[in-house]
Amino acid sequence: MPRKPNYDFDRRRKEQERKTKKENKRAERQQRRDERRVEDAPAPETTDEK
Repeated sequence: MPRKPNYDFDRRRKEQERKTKKENKRAERQQRRDERRVEDAPAPETTDEK
């Protein structure tokens, strides 16, 4: 007699994979936004006043 498949495990694993993929995508987009902000921001002028 074949073993009964564990559908709950498969579903939970798929959900975790989806969540991880989504978090990675979100982090990558945030990183690109931060890099773009740094490039677009004007460089602060430094003065040597003492």
